[in-house]
Amino acid sequence: MFAQLSARALNHVLAQNSWAHARLAKFAATTVRFNIAPFSFAYLILSDGSLQATDQQIYSEAALTIAPTLLPRLWANDPL
Repeated sequence: MFAQLSARALNHVLAQNSWAHARLAKFAATTVRFNIAPFSFAYLILSDGSLQATDQQIYSEAALTIAPTLLPRLWANDPL
């Protein structure tokens, strides 16, 4: 359930940045995982550059780990 909601949110952000779809489309059929403790979400990149939530047990070709302490700074648009 959370994976589908997060995929919808990420696709909304991607839709606001059309260049991102073109870049992601190059990686169609690739699985990527986002790890934000205590959560982990896996997505399949589709041919149009959008994301689809996928099974957590599937091997991910790429993974991004974000420290939970970094999230407030990202939401605040802090330049880090």
